[in-house]
Amino acid sequence: MKLNIFKTKNYLMKTNSMLRIFAVLIMMVGFAMTTFGQDIAASANVVTAVSVTSGYDLQFGNVTPGNDKTIGSDNSVLQGTVAGTTEATGTWTIGKGANTQVTITLTLPANLSSLTGPGTYTLPINYSDYSSTKLGKIGSVAWTPVTATPVAVTHTGYPTEFVATGFTVYVGGTVTPGATQFADSYSGTLTLSAVYN
Repeated sequence: MKLNIFKTKNYLMKTNSMLRIFAVLIMMVGFAMTTFGQDIAASANVVTAVSVTSGYDLQFGNVTPGNDKTIGSDNSVLQGTVAGTTEATGTWTIGKGANTQVTITLTLPANLSSLTGPGTYTLPINYSDYSSTKLGKIGSVAWTPVTATPVAVTHTGYPTEFVATGFTVYVGGTVTPGATQFADSYSGTLTLSAVYN
């Protein structure tokens, strides 16, 4: 029997090459399995849902044609005739989580509407100041009153409201009846909404 040494040598060389490749692959897998990692934490702070509760309606009481009447944000009558206890500042109470800040949005009508009059009778209302003391503005405990106009406006809570779990928002305004204003009861809707910043 004749051995082909060349074939055997060639076979051994191929086997050695394959073993080397296999060894390299095992080493690569070993390195790939050596991983390094760092952990991070996941956290969340669940806070109380924001709530808005309607309080007192903004009430001007009796108003006479041609005479403006202004109610301040502190229940005071700043302009016009006091009509007893029928005047009141409008209020809402906002509930929230402690140490959180909310954005308040007010949607305010430009006119109050006649409840029973024929046709469309309106009574203009605005939320600008009557005096330079700014008492007719939106205010709250420990707030500097801020401007409100008959459109959506936003205002963020100040430090006192930041730590509190609730606070009250007050709104005053001015009605401006014309000289021939139709005698009737007039009404409109003031809307406050609040969300977390």
